[in-house]
Amino acid sequence: MMDMFWLNDAKQAWQGMINKGIKPQGVIINGAQGVGKQALLGHIVPVMLCANSNEQACGTCQSCRLNQSGHHPDVLTVAPENNVVKVAMIRQLTDFFVSTPHCSEHKIAVIHQAHLMNTSAANALLKVLEEPPASGTLFLLSEAKHHLLPTIRSRCISLDVAVKHTAIPALKDWLMAQNMAASDVDAVLPLMAGVPLAAKSAVVSGLLTELKQFLDDCAAYIEGQVSTVAMAKKWHEQMSMEHLMMWQQYNLLVLKHRQGSSDHAYWLQLKLSKLLKKQSQSADLIIKVNELIQGLVLKFNTQLKKQLMLESALFQFKELILKG
Repeated sequence: MMDMFWLNDAKQAWQGMINKGIKPQGVIINGAQGVGKQALLGHIVPVMLCANSNEQACGTCQSCRLNQSGHHPDVLTVAPENNVVKVAMIRQLTDFFVSTPHCSEHKIAVIHQAHLMNTSAANALLKVLEEPPASGTLFLLSEAKHHLLPTIRSRCISLDVAVKHTAIPALKDWLMAQNMAASDVDAVLPLMAGVPLAAKSAVVSGLLTELKQFLDDCAAYIEGQVSTVAMAKKWHEQMSMEHLMMWQQYNLLVLKHRQGSSDHAYWLQLKLSKLLKKQSQSADLIIKVNELIQGLVLKFNTQLKKQLMLESALFQFKELILKG
């Protein structure tokens, strides 16, 4: 796989601190899901654990071998359960930091989706940061660092991971180098330029193809070729949160086209795109449709009667289009 070039700024920022003798004890790695936060962590941690290097892990020392096996005694990983990081997990982390490192200079703890800590967990973590262990480094991975307590953010340095707009041409080359068809790259890039790993996954997993089918189904539904119940049933069985979020990006592409952008031919040729664009108030319509989809996103994993929720959303969607 080609180097994830968009991570270079964060890598250089980190190495710059290390070269100056700065050893952060709390680090927030922030960025959208699919941008490569885990890959950045995978660059930093092996070097910290390695006995022989401060810029590249040697891969051969005992510490490197343990890390490669996924069973390094000086590394602890915390992940949310049912979308919550609980206080018991943070207490485990506190206990982990009490002892000295086994076979490296550092003890490293990683909290995935740290923004999902509940209040008790966040307060417990704050105590760790207020009295950090001399040999410990805590990494908080987050898609929404603004949800972390200000007092936690103030005690950590931040490495923000993002793809610059000027990097889009290079990103297209990167995706093409992943053995992806040019047509798939042209389709997925306008939807997910800011999250390259998620873009690749959307193509490989079939999410991209499924989204196009959902949009084609919507056009057929509007034209009366499919019933509300049948459509809702299919969505209930096959649609995911990822589909909904990609659909929102598709709506924005159609909206941008109305404002003069014309570089999204793959999506603009869909029948649904043409139905949306021909409405006299299409901009307002698309915004309302996106608000409707956002409502689905917020309720998608909590709604017990999902079939009824989807039927209601479809009815509202059709009504918006027909009245537009």
